[in-house]
Amino acid sequence: MFDRILSIKESIIATLAVLGNSELNRLSSEEWILLEDARDILKIFYDVNVEISVDKYVTLSKEIIFVNSLNKYVSKFVNNNTLPTANQHMANTMSEELIKKFYDIEDNPLVTQAALLDPRFKKHMFYNGTKCENAINFLRAKIQSIILEPDTFEQQQPTITTATTNSTTSSNSC
Repeated sequence: MFDRILSIKESIIATLAVLGNSELNRLSSEEWILLEDARDILKIFYDVNVEISVDKYVTLSKEIIFVNSLNKYVSKFVNNNTLPTANQHMANTMSEELIKKFYDIEDNPLVTQAALLDPRFKKHMFYNGTKCENAINFLRAKIQSIILEPDTFEQQQPTITTATTNSTTSSNSC
Protein backbone atom coordinates (compact mmCIF):
# COMPACT_ATOMS: atom_id res chain seq x y z
CA MET A 1 0.00 0.00 0.00
CA PHE A 2 2.85 2.38 0.81
CA ASP A 3 4.40 1.55 -2.56
CA ARG A 4 1.22 2.57 -4.33
CA ILE A 5 0.88 5.83 -2.39
CA LEU A 6 4.53 6.70 -3.04
CA SER A 7 4.27 5.80 -6.71
CA ILE A 8 1.43 8.29 -7.18
CA LYS A 9 2.87 10.89 -4.79
CA GLU A 10 2.90 13.69 -7.36
CA SER A 11 -0.70 13.00 -8.33
CA ILE A 12 -1.80 13.06 -4.70
CA ILE A 13 -0.01 16.36 -4.06
CA ALA A 14 -1.46 17.89 -7.24
CA THR A 15 -4.99 16.71 -6.46
CA LEU A 16 -4.87 18.06 -2.93
CA ALA A 17 -3.55 21.38 -4.24
CA VAL A 18 -6.33 21.63 -6.84
CA LEU A 19 -9.01 20.80 -4.30
CA GLY A 20 -7.71 23.53 -2.04
CA ASN A 21 -9.76 22.21 0.85
CA SER A 22 -8.16 23.32 4.10
CA GLU A 23 -9.83 20.47 5.98
CA LEU A 24 -7.74 17.94 4.09
CA ASN A 25 -4.51 17.16 5.82
CA ARG A 26 -1.59 17.61 3.50
CA LEU A 27 1.50 15.53 4.07
CA SER A 28 4.64 17.50 4.77
CA SER A 29 7.96 16.56 3.20
CA GLU A 30 9.03 15.03 6.55
CA GLU A 31 5.92 12.84 6.54
CA TRP A 32 6.67 11.67 3.00
CA ILE A 33 10.17 10.71 4.18
CA LEU A 34 8.65 8.84 7.13
CA LEU A 35 6.38 6.99 4.73
CA GLU A 36 9.29 6.06 2.43
CA ASP A 37 11.39 4.79 5.33
CA ALA A 38 8.45 2.85 6.78
CA ARG A 39 7.96 1.21 3.40
CA ASP A 40 11.61 0.17 3.37
CA ILE A 41 11.35 -1.32 6.86
CA LEU A 42 8.13 -3.20 6.07
CA LYS A 43 9.29 -4.49 2.68
CA ILE A 44 10.74 -7.71 4.09
CA PHE A 45 7.42 -8.55 5.75
CA TYR A 46 5.69 -8.16 2.40
CA ASP A 47 8.30 -10.37 0.72
CA VAL A 48 7.92 -13.11 3.35
CA ASN A 49 4.15 -12.89 3.07
CA VAL A 50 4.34 -13.29 -0.72
CA GLU A 51 6.72 -16.25 -0.37
CA ILE A 52 4.37 -17.99 2.06
CA SER A 53 1.32 -17.24 -0.09
CA VAL A 54 2.90 -18.58 -3.27
CA ASP A 55 3.55 -22.05 -1.88
CA LYS A 56 0.66 -24.45 -1.74
CA TYR A 57 2.29 -26.13 1.26
CA VAL A 58 4.67 -24.17 3.47
CA THR A 59 7.16 -26.44 5.18
CA LEU A 60 8.33 -26.05 8.75
CA SER A 61 11.92 -25.93 7.57
CA LYS A 62 11.33 -22.48 6.07
CA GLU A 63 10.37 -21.00 9.42
CA ILE A 64 13.95 -20.54 10.61
CA ILE A 65 14.92 -18.90 7.31
CA PHE A 66 12.01 -16.48 7.47
CA VAL A 67 12.54 -15.55 11.12
CA ASN A 68 16.30 -15.08 10.77
CA SER A 69 15.81 -13.03 7.60
CA LEU A 70 13.27 -10.81 9.34
CA ASN A 71 15.52 -10.32 12.37
CA LYS A 72 18.60 -9.56 10.29
CA TYR A 73 16.79 -7.13 8.00
CA VAL A 74 14.98 -5.22 10.76
CA SER A 75 18.15 -4.99 12.87
CA LYS A 76 19.74 -2.89 10.09
CA PHE A 77 17.19 -0.17 10.86
CA VAL A 78 17.30 -0.35 14.67
CA ASN A 79 20.33 1.87 15.29
CA ASN A 80 20.31 3.71 11.99
CA ASN A 81 20.87 7.35 12.94
CA THR A 82 19.89 8.57 9.48
CA LEU A 83 16.30 7.45 10.05
CA PRO A 84 13.74 9.71 11.69
CA THR A 85 13.03 8.91 15.34
CA ALA A 86 9.56 7.55 14.57
CA ASN A 87 10.96 5.03 12.10
CA GLN A 88 13.73 4.02 14.51
CA HIS A 89 11.08 3.46 17.16
CA MET A 90 9.03 1.37 14.71
CA ALA A 91 12.10 -0.74 13.84
CA ASN A 92 12.95 -1.17 17.54
CA THR A 93 9.42 -2.27 18.35
CA MET A 94 9.34 -4.72 15.45
CA SER A 95 12.72 -6.15 16.43
CA GLU A 96 11.64 -6.57 20.07
CA GLU A 97 8.41 -8.27 19.03
CA LEU A 98 10.23 -10.64 16.68
CA ILE A 99 12.66 -11.57 19.43
CA LYS A 100 9.85 -12.01 21.95
CA LYS A 101 7.83 -14.20 19.59
CA PHE A 102 10.66 -16.26 18.08
CA TYR A 103 13.50 -16.05 20.63
CA ASP A 104 13.85 -19.82 20.96
CA ILE A 105 13.13 -20.98 17.43
CA GLU A 106 16.59 -22.51 17.02
CA ASP A 107 16.09 -24.40 20.29
CA ASN A 108 12.95 -26.14 19.07
CA PRO A 109 14.05 -29.65 18.09
CA LEU A 110 11.20 -30.21 15.65
CA VAL A 111 11.95 -27.02 13.73
CA THR A 112 15.71 -27.56 13.68
CA GLN A 113 15.40 -31.19 12.58
CA ALA A 114 13.05 -30.20 9.77
CA ALA A 115 15.49 -27.53 8.64
CA LEU A 116 18.55 -29.79 8.86
CA LEU A 117 16.88 -32.56 6.91
CA ASP A 118 15.62 -30.25 4.18
CA PRO A 119 18.19 -30.50 1.37
CA ARG A 120 17.50 -26.92 0.30
CA PHE A 121 18.77 -25.41 3.54
CA LYS A 122 20.85 -27.83 5.63
CA LYS A 123 23.11 -25.80 7.92
CA HIS A 124 22.79 -22.50 6.08
CA MET A 125 19.69 -21.23 7.84
CA PHE A 126 21.05 -21.15 11.39
CA TYR A 127 21.92 -17.77 12.82
CA ASN A 128 23.82 -19.26 15.76
CA GLY A 129 26.52 -21.82 14.91
CA THR A 130 26.41 -23.38 18.38
CA LYS A 131 22.69 -24.03 18.08
CA CYS A 132 23.30 -25.62 14.69
CA GLU A 133 25.86 -27.99 16.19
CA ASN A 134 23.49 -28.77 19.07
CA ALA A 135 20.74 -29.60 16.58
CA ILE A 136 23.09 -31.85 14.59
CA ASN A 137 24.21 -33.65 17.74
CA PHE A 138 20.59 -34.06 18.87
CA LEU A 139 19.64 -35.54 15.51
CA ARG A 140 22.66 -37.88 15.54
CA ALA A 141 21.78 -39.08 19.04
CA LYS A 142 18.21 -39.65 17.98
CA ILE A 143 19.30 -41.69 14.97
CA GLN A 144 21.80 -43.70 17.03
CA SER A 145 19.13 -44.49 19.60
CA ILE A 146 17.19 -46.45 17.03
CA ILE A 147 18.07 -50.06 17.66
CA LEU A 148 17.64 -52.31 14.72
CA GLU A 149 16.54 -55.74 15.79
CA PRO A 150 18.04 -58.65 13.91
CA ASP A 151 15.63 -60.57 11.75
CA THR A 152 14.01 -63.16 13.97
CA PHE A 153 12.69 -65.03 11.04
CA GLU A 154 14.17 -65.89 7.76
CA GLN A 155 12.30 -64.90 4.72
CA GLN A 156 11.15 -68.04 3.09
CA GLN A 157 12.12 -68.30 -0.49
CA PRO A 158 9.32 -69.41 -2.75
CA THR A 159 9.89 -72.80 -4.27
CA ILE A 160 8.93 -73.82 -7.72
CA THR A 161 8.35 -77.41 -8.60
CA THR A 162 8.18 -78.58 -12.13
CA ALA A 163 6.27 -81.61 -13.21
CA THR A 164 8.94 -82.79 -15.61
CA THR A 165 11.94 -82.92 -13.27
CA ASN A 166 10.35 -82.98 -9.83
CA SER A 167 13.20 -80.82 -8.60
CA THR A 168 12.81 -77.88 -6.32
CA THR A 169 14.51 -74.67 -7.25
CA SER A 170 14.46 -71.47 -5.38
CA SER A 171 13.98 -68.15 -7.02
CA ASN A 172 14.48 -64.66 -5.76
CA SER A 173 11.41 -62.51 -5.51
CA CYS A 174 11.40 -58.80 -6.22
